[in-house]
Amino acid sequence: MEAISLIIFGVILIGIYLLWSRPSSSASGNSGNHEDVRIRTRGSVFRLFGDAAHPERIFDKFTSIEDVRAAIRTAGLESSSLMFGIDFTASNVHQGLRTFGGRNLHHLDMLNPNPYQQVISILGETMEPFDDDGFIPAFGFGDVTTKDFGVFPS
Repeated sequence: MEAISLIIFGVILIGIYLLWSRPSSSASGNSGNHEDVRIRTRGSVFRLFGDAAHPERIFDKFTSIEDVRAAIRTAGLESSSLMFGIDFTASNVHQGLRTFGGRNLHHLDMLNPNPYQQVISILGETMEPFDDDGFIPAFGFGDVTTKDFGVFPS
């Protein structure tokens, strides 16, 4: 279960990073795409999760979903349009052999949710209050029909 928590935390952190780690106005003088990390993280979400001078250090200081929501609000998110993308490639079989008791990561069991169900449940519960319309669509990709050319409603 700890691995699922780390995955969820990582996904939330990446989402927040991508949405709010914009360069500060003082970074506008930099040329090229290689801006100084210290400038980029100065006003970013790294301050919420750890040390802005050392973004590789992320301290898990959350004890509840409400704590994560509060941090997300503090980072500046007011609303969003959340959607899920679900990987249906063969890697789910291969990874499941090693990590999910030999079962496909999509295996359905009423008593034991699969990793996808766990992540969707926790992320959905965490992010739903920010969703503008309360509708959270899910799309699948990588199955034998769509391969890497499209998605399908899931």
